[in-house]
Amino acid sequence: MQRRRNRPIDLLTADPPVSAEAVGDLAHTAQWVVPRELAVVVVRHAPQAESAPPLVPPGFLARFGTRPGVIVVPGPEGPARTRALAAAPRGLRAVAGPTVAPGAAARSLRWASSALELSRRGSCRTRNCCAAPTTWRRCCCSTTTR
Repeated sequence: MQRRRNRPIDLLTADPPVSAEAVGDLAHTAQWVVPRELAVVVVRHAPQAESAPPLVPPGFLARFGTRPGVIVVPGPEGPARTRALAAAPRGLRAVAGPTVAPGAAARSLRWASSALELSRRGSCRTRNCCAAPTTWRRCCCSTTTR
């Protein structure tokens, strides 16, 4: 089942985007409902065979077998984004990209990945942050850590 739930992540974050029909078909197979809007969260993690991946709510798509890990957060405005960022285990960084339509998920992934790299370099001192074209720095720096 997890492999089926990884495939929509690949289609959603493809650049150029694939058809909404293709994403919908694969999402149906993975028992996931394509939301009207979403955000992509990237999680920096160290691969540890003995550790379990972070738990995420059932409506989210997550893949932690890659670096960085990726979480697709449906309807991310509000508590869902907070839960996605909280899913990163203590000591790891998680960055949420901007809210976008499913066809623009690759853009959300790019922003989140760029902000994660800036965070790694020390431009963002918090553990978890969000990225948006004009507000990532304010959002990054205003998010609290555990």
